[in-house]
Amino acid sequence: MSSVLRVTGVTQKFGGLKALSDIHMHIEHGEIVGIIGPNGAGKTTLFNIVTGIYTPTEGQIELDGEDITGMNPHLIARRGFARTFQNIRLFAKLSAMDNVIIGMHGHTKVNLIDAIFHTPRKRKEEMECNKRAEEILKLMSLWDDRYALTASLWKTTPAGNCPCACS
Repeated sequence: MSSVLRVTGVTQKFGGLKALSDIHMHIEHGEIVGIIGPNGAGKTTLFNIVTGIYTPTEGQIELDGEDITGMNPHLIARRGFARTFQNIRLFAKLSAMDNVIIGMHGHTKVNLIDAIFHTPRKRKEEMECNKRAEEILKLMSLWDDRYALTASLWKTTPAGNCPCACS
């Protein structure tokens, strides 16, 4: 098996504070891994380093064998590695379908000229995004609500269980 992600000797200092010290880890293809620890243990700092938000003080990060240490987050995301946040914000006045499609923006190739002139490339990519959004919504059992506004979906969930904080 080859490593999807390899973290070697990562240390992160913030001034005089050492948030991480000589971290080593690797994740193989097909593995499902969790990182646990108490508040202040450095979990978020590690995620921020791996996703390019921070550049480690020392050490190296490899994604599929390629050194991504210090690479910009959008370039790492294009390689298929991105993070989500605990408190996501959806667009409450857009449909579930539109919210899913907006989430694909980091993987689209259409440029401003394509968008202005509604080129064949733009139309093709739009159709591909719609098809993928349909697959995702079906997978998540949201197909019947695909045109419902996110805010209305939130109001139909049990009190306090809104995953999107979209009020």
